[in-house]
Amino acid sequence: MIVILDSNALLMVFQFRINIESELSRLLGKYEIVIPTTVKNE
Repeated sequence: MIVILDSNALLMVFQFRINIESELSRLLGKYEIVIPTTVKNE
């Protein structure tokens, strides 16, 4: 499964101290994180 993260998702990691990789793994099993270029450029 492909997971596309936006800037809100990236900021949420710091705001709520979430380990996004472990949570995605727990919920989805196998996944691939994609961050769009426009989000990287923000």
